[in-house]
Amino acid sequence: MSVTNRTKLFYWIYPPYLATALVCALAFTAFTSSRASDFFFELTSLELHETAKLAANAFEPLLSSDSPKESLGALASSLTNNTQIRLTVIDPDGLVLADTVADPSAMDLHLDRDEIRRAFSRGSGSAVRTSVSTGITTTYEAVSLRRADGSPLAIVRASMPFSILGTRKNELALHVFLFGLVILALVSVIAGLLAHRLVQPILRIHSGARLFAQGRLKDKIPETGPREVASLAAMMNKMAEDLDSRIRIVASQQAELASILNGIPEAVAVIGPALDVLACNPAFRKMFQLPALPPETGSPSWGALIALTRSAELSDFMAAALHAEGPLEAGITRYAPEAR
Repeated sequence: MSVTNRTKLFYWIYPPYLATALVCALAFTAFTSSRASDFFFELTSLELHETAKLAANAFEPLLSSDSPKESLGALASSLTNNTQIRLTVIDPDGLVLADTVADPSAMDLHLDRDEIRRAFSRGSGSAVRTSVSTGITTTYEAVSLRRADGSPLAIVRASMPFSILGTRKNELALHVFLFGLVILALVSVIAGLLAHRLVQPILRIHSGARLFAQGRLKDKIPETGPREVASLAAMMNKMAEDLDSRIRIVASQQAELASILNGIPEAVAVIGPALDVLACNPAFRKMFQLPALPPETGSPSWGALIALTRSAELSDFMAAALHAEGPLEAGITRYAPEAR
């Protein structure tokens, strides 16, 4: 797989950051929505309970004085005027004395209702169930009234259609969800900025390395960013500085060698292990009619010795000299244009 086809560093960093942030944000949103809905339901239940207690305080004088049912119904209607709360007054035998929605005389005994039984036994009770009289799911809160001797006087119950609570819970959940979407968008942007910030020092090192590859060893990579990245940039700058120094030394040595070769009047050449001409002086080039500069092949040599000199004897002699343990001497005659 080529380097250009590999995934960019940004896409190595950004998706994991984004995925982690999204999971955390989604978990936070789900937890907040659930807890907020539960809290809202508990708060509404508490409000119904307090409403039942306030209504019980208002009903107590009438119940203690054995006032007619009509008086109880009128008071219940006045207490719940312009509200969606339903009030019901039940005597100790389960008989409905007053109700703001249904006709008390048409309602059956309520002693079997969960909230009523709990109110008689514990002083208060709650339940969520389908109402017998309305047929809709309703949440109930009931409180008991007792006489001075502790005997039960009545039960006052406040109720509200559960759909109202459900609608409010859904609205609250929707608001929390929308807020969560905003948080997710912000987290995505922040994760992108963070990933971009982490990638930038690496990209600067990449750009600097590209300049070094082009031979611009005197350019410096900015030593910025985190400690590890800055340290890497510093090491690469030091490497480029050392490499530039060594190149200058090699170039100086090559220039010195060329000066020495060019100063020798005899034909002299430097032959490599592969029998190629690494360097030669003007006398050698003149003898074998070579150009002033080596061919641009990307190799430092002029080419194969036998190809440049067209002399098998000279090539064989140099091959023997490369394997000899001491100096060799031989006479070779070259016929072009005059014998040498």
